[in-house]
Amino acid sequence: MMKKWKINKMGKLNLILIGLIGLLMIGVLGKVLKQEDEYLNVEIQVTGQNGWQQGMVVQPPSWLVDRIKKGDKELSYSGKSLAEVVDIKSYQEGNNIIAFLKLKLLISSNKKQGTFRYKQKPLEVGSMIDVLVGNTRIYGSVTRIYSGNINEEKEDMRVKMVLLQMPSWFADSIKIGDKVENGFEEKEIQSEVISKSVRLSRIDKNPYGLVDIELEMKLQVDVRDGLAYFANYQPIKVGNVLYIPMDNYNLYDAQVMKIEDDN
Repeated sequence: MMKKWKINKMGKLNLILIGLIGLLMIGVLGKVLKQEDEYLNVEIQVTGQNGWQQGMVVQPPSWLVDRIKKGDKELSYSGKSLAEVVDIKSYQEGNNIIAFLKLKLLISSNKKQGTFRYKQKPLEVGSMIDVLVGNTRIYGSVTRIYSGNINEEKEDMRVKMVLLQMPSWFADSIKIGDKVENGFEEKEIQSEVISKSVRLSRIDKNPYGLVDIELEMKLQVDVRDGLAYFANYQPIKVGNVLYIPMDNYNLYDAQVMKIEDDN
């Protein structure tokens, strides 16, 4: 009788233990199922990976950037959004295209450490990621993670600038009202010529009739931590030189003379 009682007691303890483990597993599973997907906005600079670059040039080809559309998504096998194109900015620089994408990524985070992971890989400023959006494979370097308090906004600025010792035919090609628009469905003015004045360059010998061109430009800038940037990375400061691509010409080596807030 004593031996039978011990067996029954062990059996009950095992049943209780199994029951507790089952309840714990149900609780964990319920927590996982109830846990909402966590998304994070990041900005990446698109790079010429996977054989796209030529020599040391790492900018993506224009045919690749042109295929990206706002709202394009990468989906999991279950149909869950892994990555979505929220915004895109692209700029010409000579023969190259510089493109920045703002992406909404499905991530996991460690709240205590303040770290993030995307596709099980660390997500950090400077890290490389790849997304497949709209049947287009994109490689990029993370330039900004939109977590915490980030003071960033877009503004329009009027910038007075001068291009020194330029040929007169170049000055003739610049027309008041010339502008470049950026974006897809919602077009925004990236740069616009507001006014123009031309004078002969003040140099001792000027046999070619070189001219100085003063322009007033309306530029869309990103304001980050109190400093304005054109084309995402060119700081707007008096004395700085700007590189402004237009549709039919390039305003390169334009020296900033004066800055005014256009808002």
